Amino acid sequence: SSPKFSLATYEMSIVENVPGETVIGQVRATSSDSDLQMKYSLPHSNSFSIDPITGYIKTRGDLVLDREVQDFHSFTVEVTDTAVPPRSAYALVSLKITDENDNAPAFSQSIYNLTVKEDLIDLPKAIGQITAIDPDSEDNAKVTYSLISGNLGDVFVLDSDIGVLSVSKELDRELSDVYHLKIQ
Repeated sequence: SSPKFSLATYEMSIVENVPGETVIGQVRATSSDSDLQMKYSLPHSNSFSIDPITGYIKTRGDLVLDREVQDFHSFTVEVTDTAVPPRSAYALVSLKITDENDNAPAFSQSIYNLTVKEDLIDLPKAIGQITAIDPDSEDNAKVTYSLISGNLGDVFVLDSDIGVLSVSKELDRELSDVYHLKIQ
């Protein structure tokens, strides 16, 4: 009888940016005829390789897996026995690429020009939204905002989680009519 894979679909995962030739996982097939040898192959994959004897699947040497470019790969594995004529079986490999914190956040604009009236009431008062995006995923995409310089007299506060900039104290134009805040 034909060889048979132990699973119809193999679900695997690997972190992005691993070096080439990294083992991803292994597929296994059996045959009721123990006298026959079996050979594994990847008939339609240029991105991965398989050891024809052991069924270990690896990344190709020149391939860099980048989750931000492609977070999922799916390909077919074939096993063929040495019967005459040879018999084959197929299984699917579903490969999830998991995130590595490999991208820095980027602000949506490099300069924010905000105009504020001197006589604000009901302080603190939100005056602007600072936005940065990190292309990583989940916890690796979390952005924390910090006000690192230019906050003369501590008149501004920045919500570290959502980037809302607020005036927290009365402004005095005679003390300073322009503030250059540096935010990271």
